[in-house]
Formats: sequence, C-alpha cells, structure tokens
Amino acid sequence: MSHPPGYGYVTRKLIDEYRRSNAAPAEARVDYESLVAADGAERLEWWQLYALHGDAWLEAIVRSFYERVYDDTTWFGDSFRRLADLERAVWAQSMMWIDAAGGGHSYHGGDYRLSFHHNRARHVMTHAGAVVWLQYMAQTLDEHRPRVAPRERAALERLFCHTMRKYAREFRFDMRHLFDGERISAAVRIAPRPHAE
Repeated sequence: MSHPPGYGYVTRKLIDEYRRSNAAPAEARVDYESLVAADGAERLEWWQLYALHGDAWLEAIVRSFYERVYDDTTWFGDSFRRLADLERAVWAQSMMWIDAAGGGHSYHGGDYRLSFHHNRARHVMTHAGAVVWLQYMAQTLDEHRPRVAPRERAALERLFCHTMRKYAREFRFDMRHLFDGERISAAVRIAPRPHAE
C-alpha cells in the first residue's frame, strides 16, 4: 500500500448504495469492507484506488478530462465554463474522486455539496449531457493507458455507472445504452456528439 487510505464524506455512503443496488454481477467477489485491495485480487474497487495511487494519479485523470471539456466549443463546454473556471472544476472534481476513492475527508459537504453543484448544472444533467461526459471520460482513460490499467479503468467505470444511475433518477433522464453492464458502452464511445436537450 503506497498511500494510507481513509473513509471520507462520501466513501461509505457510495459503497453502501452500491452494495444495496446489487449492481455487481453475482460471480464478482466484491470487497465492500476494505479500502485496500487484497494482494493478487483480480477485481479492484473504486474505493481502493487511493491506496494504490494517491492524489496525483486521480488529479491527473480529472485534469485531462476537464481540459477536454473546457476546450469543447459547444453547449457542453459552455455550460461548464459558465459555472466555474478550469482550475476550480479540476480541484472540486479531484476532491470528490479522492474522497470516493478512499482518500479520506476531502470533499467537504459530501452529498449536500454534490447535489448543490449538480442542481446548478441541471442543464447538462440530461441524457445528452451524460453521453458527452462519458465520451470525454472514455477518451481521457484511453489517453492515460497504460497508467490506467484495465482493472483500474473497470473500477472507475463502475463508479461512473453507479453515480450516473443516481443522477438519471434524480434528474429524470434515460440512461439505457450508456453502459454495457458496468462499463461505458461502445455505442456511447462512437455516437455522434448530441445537441443540448
């Protein structure tokens, strides 16, 4: 273990929601209790990523993702630029990921703060917004290979699937076809960029 993990403001809640959702396939050996992956474990959970990689690894992925978003000249990029500058967006998302990934109390305000930010960004909390978000994230993870190995990517995509499911319920958008199981779907990766809803 390179980085000492800890539960944060959202870690336990996300793990408990995931456990209750029964989203994991029956054959998956999900370790809901440990923030550290067992040696030789085939499956890695998102809440075990911090112990393996720490802050810098997560922040690098978030920065690369948001650089794509802020370079977007369509409605999607405009929506983010209206809410915050690039550095603030990178900082806030990094803190949320670090907290969710077992990095301790990083995302002050937890669910309340997350809900506040998502309500401010309600205009992108749509099916079209989810498609563009996932396309940029898939491109980011592709760019970060081999630093993001297949089991790390799978763990991150499970986090995205779990949280996207919550947002789809909250903001009432259809998330069918966004994921194949708990992985970003191939259809989303190659879909034409949607217009705002």
